Amino acid sequence: MKNHLSFKLRKIENSWYVVDNLPVFIPVATYTKSRFANMILYDVTLYSNYEEFSRYYMAQLQISRSDHSISDVRYLHEISQFFGNLPNLQFTSARRSSTIKKIDGQSSFTFGKRYLIGENLFIPLAVKLHHACADPFVFDKLLQDFQRRFTPNGIIAI
Repeated sequence: MKNHLSFKLRKIENSWYVVDNLPVFIPVATYTKSRFANMILYDVTLYSNYEEFSRYYMAQLQISRSDHSISDVRYLHEISQFFGNLPNLQFTSARRSSTIKKIDGQSSFTFGKRYLIGENLFIPLAVKLHHACADPFVFDKLLQDFQRRFTPNGIIAI
């Protein structure tokens, strides 16, 4: 997302900012009574390849699941990039609920259960775009970039 201005804009206390290296906020299932923990990934644009990022992600996931306290991350949540993962839910349409009433500029991405049809891998994706920053045109540009970077033949079914 670092090359897509629309996804780096945030409105904080009535002023708009471009936040170049947004933290990534991911709610993580803890499989305990608390249900979820907050995982915050910093400096994700610094990882040059998928393997480095995966090691960082897995280490942070382990830390998040072992610390079952839910810290107050409201401000961080408001400026971060939100990614959700629902690995057991195969959906065709989804809408994320939120208790935070106003987040200006934040888009969110929620992935669902991966599944195969024939030899094609499908990944459900629910996206919430903030109208002040993004629209279907800029989202299409983001998806094209994603396809170029992460699929061998440039084709992905989302």
